[in-house]
Amino acid sequence: MPVDGLGRDVVYSASWQPPVWVPFLLLVTACVVVFVLYKRERRSVGIFRCGLLICCRLATVGVVVFMLFGWMRREYQTVLPDLVVLIDNSKSMSHEDPLVDVDSRERLLRELRQVGLSNAARINLARLVLLERGELLFKRLASNYNLQLYHLVSGDRGQPTLTTGHAVRAIVADGKSSQLGDRVRELLDYQRGRETVAMVVFSDGITTEGELLSEVAEDARQQGVPLYVVQLGNSRSLRDLRISDLVADRTVFPHDLVTVSVNLHAAGFSVADVHVRLREEGTSTPVTQAVISLNANQSRRVELSFRPDVEGVFNYVVEVDPQTEEQELANNQLSYTLVVQDYRIHVLFVQDYPSYEWRYLTTLLGRTLQRNASPGQSIELTTVLHQAEAEFVAESTMTLDTLTNEILDPKEIDVVVFGDVDPTRMSQELMERLRQFVVEHGGGSHFSQGRDLPH
Repeated sequence: MPVDGLGRDVVYSASWQPPVWVPFLLLVTACVVVFVLYKRERRSVGIFRCGLLICCRLATVGVVVFMLFGWMRREYQTVLPDLVVLIDNSKSMSHEDPLVDVDSRERLLRELRQVGLSNAARINLARLVLLERGELLFKRLASNYNLQLYHLVSGDRGQPTLTTGHAVRAIVADGKSSQLGDRVRELLDYQRGRETVAMVVFSDGITTEGELLSEVAEDARQQGVPLYVVQLGNSRSLRDLRISDLVADRTVFPHDLVTVSVNLHAAGFSVADVHVRLREEGTSTPVTQAVISLNANQSRRVELSFRPDVEGVFNYVVEVDPQTEEQELANNQLSYTLVVQDYRIHVLFVQDYPSYEWRYLTTLLGRTLQRNASPGQSIELTTVLHQAEAEFVAESTMTLDTLTNEILDPKEIDVVVFGDVDPTRMSQELMERLRQFVVEHGGGSHFSQGRDLPH
């Protein structure tokens, strides 16, 4: 048995190493002499006895010639070559593939129970190969090679796991990602300059990030490391109906149209007339729903629209019914929080000169009513018009010269709308204040193209 990666190498060598023709000549001469002598005595000796004596004489001559070489047996202590074993412990390895043949399934479960495993998950199939028949294969590999056991998803990327049966049983398939190609390349780089007889990979072949295993196989060949892949599980895609990529407004006014858009994907099977529902958390009655049909491995964008009519903070759930043989149910729903509030939006409208667009926007924004049917307007408008008549300035607006930093107070202004404004009329200090208003305080800004502001 090797100790600390050391092995024993036995070498047989001869102290006498003559040319090849010398022992050959001795054997031929001995054979000729023996045959000539017994040919003369054939009349007095029976055929069977004569053949037996000839064989004995020739065997004696062969032993003598063999001893002339002076064979010696020498033992050397050597470093065992590395055998790298990579076990995929990503979450997909916890899946248990169904077996159609009942007899095969019963036989497999019986073998798993013999090594203390409860189900036919993919990670247990990898354990079974190494641990069956009293860990015979595992012990044989550990005795002939410096066995290096690695996990695919591991916090300690540089060190192998202890090469014991207990370490194999302790592997948990809980990895959140499967970077199979990247991990194999990392181990190839680590083994560079070390004698490596092979790299054995136990995996279902699923790669979620990084390089594919097929892309790294060429590098393994160039490095002279044989790469053996033990494929586990079913080649058919897992049956999974999932919702992802939710896009929707987070803050709206009462009676605004809210559209919640999600991506619905069917992996490994087709679905017909599946209900995608939007409901409020804690209730079973859907606010709105849609009926969707998908082919296998197809994605579709689903939009659910509704109008909230009261203020408040609402937690919604977008969900789809679980399907038969679906394993992953956590991705069948997504949570969504919507804030519905009714308050006045303070808008600062800056324009250099009066125009049709300026008059239209000021009239439109000034007449927008609140959405809850209460008296008053939902937008409080402040205008800045540089080229304005004196009586107009006194009534309803201020000029660009009167625009100070205090007006851009984020507590007083929500949105700044710039019409056609000559940027040279605004000071550097005011532009910096506007940048802080948008970037640091989260205010809104809008710029309209015009004569003095072409782009």
